[in-house]
Amino acid sequence: MSVCERVWSELRDRYGEALRTVIRYHPTDFEAQMRADLRSQYSDDDVQSFVDEVIVNYLNLGTQSGAADLGEFHGTVRIFEDVWVFSWPDQPDEKAGFLITLDRDSSVGVEAATEIEAFLTEEIAAEIQL
Repeated sequence: MSVCERVWSELRDRYGEALRTVIRYHPTDFEAQMRADLRSQYSDDDVQSFVDEVIVNYLNLGTQSGAADLGEFHGTVRIFEDVWVFSWPDQPDEKAGFLITLDRDSSVGVEAATEIEAFLTEEIAAEIQL
């Protein structure tokens, strides 16, 4: 089982059908686990575009690191009307990590960001040898 499949399986157990995608990305490739209804909507080029945007956003964060004392960077949460988007880089200056999306409904709230970050940091980071 790949690390992407493991993350998908664990988060699927926690969040059920609210889990939309788990993408394990690197600078030039990715592995994606998606709900079937989404797989039919998005091509591999679409997914690569999402990944490219995440990587560019992390590179831009590097210029903001000295602006305020915020502590160590762990990831980002984006809130859309219907979806939570969680992104977690292996390291802030690397172009590899996870992009995870969940439906934004009454059963999944922002606390999922803390839960997902803890799971990735405490259980998955050792598998990817940070």
